[in-house]
This record gives sequence, structure tokens and C-alpha cells, in this order.
Amino acid sequence: MYKILLFLFFVPSLFAQSDTNCVEPFGCMWVSKMVELVGGLDSLNQKIIYPSEALKHKIEGKVYVETFIDTLGHPDCIKVIKGLGYGCDEEAIRLVANAKYIPAYIRNKKVKVPIVIPIIFKLPHK
Repeated sequence: MYKILLFLFFVPSLFAQSDTNCVEPFGCMWVSKMVELVGGLDSLNQKIIYPSEALKHKIEGKVYVETFIDTLGHPDCIKVIKGLGYGCDEEAIRLVANAKYIPAYIRNKKVKVPIVIPIIFKLPHK
């Protein structure tokens, strides 16, 4: 029944936020259904509007964005945990904020969970 064992260790310094809704003390929990990104990562990465500064400086790479997906499937407390700069971080946040999600479940109950999403910036070929 429980397909995914999700280890989330609560480390206050990693999740330090001014909004207490962003911090949920997890230990180890069984998740019967993990968060789903509607359309998958490929569809998200296809929606990138490449920042002009990143194009100008030929910047490529991954931006890792952390967010909590609430019980309604809405992203909350979005932050970049590893960025590229040159406008890529802001574009990654925009993509994650506008994406559609299906929430996670534990024992048939929707739960709020943190996820990390990699946004891949690859320069268009001419």
C-alpha cells in the first residue's frame, strides 16, 4: 500500500522562514502517494522564458527550487536553494509558482509536504 518511504529530517536552520506555515516538523513518514507535478518536469521545463541576461552571458545549468505543496495542491513558501543568477532564479520561481500539482497522501489523507524541483536551463540551439 505504501509505495514511497519519504525521509524528511527537520533541521530548523534549513527551513528557517519568517512564515511559520512553511515549517512542519517531519521525522520519517510513509507516503502512500507523493506529490505529482501535472504534466511532469519536461512540460515545466518547456515553459521556460529564457532570461535575457542569461542568454547574453550564455548561462546554462539547473536551479533547484524548494516549495511546500499544500493539501489543495498549491505551492507555498517557494525559495531557491541552489541558483544560477542572471534572472534564472526568478524564472524558476515563476514556473514553480504557476505549475499545477496533485497533493501527497498519507493513509488516504491529503498532507502538506516539501519538495525540491530542478529547473533546467539549456540554451536554445541555432
